[in-house]
Amino acid sequence: MIISKIEFLNNLLSGCDLKKSVVLDAGTGKTSSRLLIDKHPNKLFCVAYPGDKRKGEPVQQILKSANNMNYTFLYGDLKDIQLFPEETFSFILADYLLGEVSVDKVLAIFHNMHHWLQPNGKILLLDREYLQTFQPQIQYLSMGEVKGKVDFLQFTDSDFIDALDMLLRIPTQIDLFRKQERAFDFPSLWIKSWLEQTGFYNIHLTIFQSRIDTKEEFESKLIWVKERISRMKNSNLQKGLLEEVSKLERAFYSSLSESSYFLRTHYCFQSTK
Repeated sequence: MIISKIEFLNNLLSGCDLKKSVVLDAGTGKTSSRLLIDKHPNKLFCVAYPGDKRKGEPVQQILKSANNMNYTFLYGDLKDIQLFPEETFSFILADYLLGEVSVDKVLAIFHNMHHWLQPNGKILLLDREYLQTFQPQIQYLSMGEVKGKVDFLQFTDSDFIDALDMLLRIPTQIDLFRKQERAFDFPSLWIKSWLEQTGFYNIHLTIFQSRIDTKEEFESKLIWVKERISRMKNSNLQKGLLEEVSKLERAFYSSLSESSYFLRTHYCFQSTK
């Protein structure tokens, strides 16, 4: 099935009556917050990771425009079980949350979401399927050095997008957290196992693909990458990364064909407490 992520998610939510529900938008974003507001939940909590203004600021504007005192935005760590009382929510949406979470935190977050759900509450979890390991052939060292060489001629269109993801995640985490946490896309098989381990049942999996415009995706992500790198504290690493981004950008535009697109595979889990 080939369908846009927004259309897929909207179709799923259209079958959910949320008017009496207390809803958590876990790892909120513009897409998820807008779609949830359109369903007129009784209460809505949109949570972004502390300091993530890229998500936080647009969502705060969206909630402000909704003009509903029962819709709340907050910065919070979903790994913190004290963030919400037990059995607060009847519905939780986690749209593109896991790609920003290191593997050592996933089980804790799933456990917390189970803890925060009311009995028979539902969770809807949507993210990119992990299909293969991208190997950019370069390394980012803790002292800010960049070593290695990339053969851009071997890149497929989607490799350029993956390279931006890598440039965004690993060095930014080194600089902000002073340790190299590993955040990446997880295979759906792992997700199913983790949901089961943390007490969820009636687990239903749907796999679908979305057609992604390569140029649009690259340029959107490029802005984000440059903005994040510009705020890094390690000047040596910052300089090295900006040089890598410039090389990547030049190679991308020199190789891009007209009407280039690729298919991105997603998984969607629906489950119950």
